[in-house]
Amino acid sequence: MAVPSYRSYLINGVKFNTKAQDDVRIVQNSGVYLLAHTMQVASAKDKNPIVSNMGFYGVIQEIWDLDYHKFRIPVLRCDWVDNTSGLVVTYTVIKEIEGDQ
Repeated sequence: MAVPSYRSYLINGVKFNTKAQDDVRIVQNSGVYLLAHTMQVASAKDKNPIVSNMGFYGVIQEIWDLDYHKFRIPVLRCDWVDNTSGLVVTYTVIKEIEGDQ
């Protein structure tokens, strides 16, 4: 069974594009921002972790639509930017978006 993929996808009235779609358009909408409430540590030996908000910036590379027959989940595969160096992290991260198409 193949998973459908899209260059653009409408979620809760917001249109998301892949980077490839943005490259051929005047208006871009492939950037994403995720605000995570997470535990942060200074190092592996840090005995005093703090819980705070941390922002992540990324670019949508692929959009998939997972169909489970009773419900569907749009999934965005993004390249994320390393907040400390500003470089693009090229490993695969998948972010689920809640809501209707």
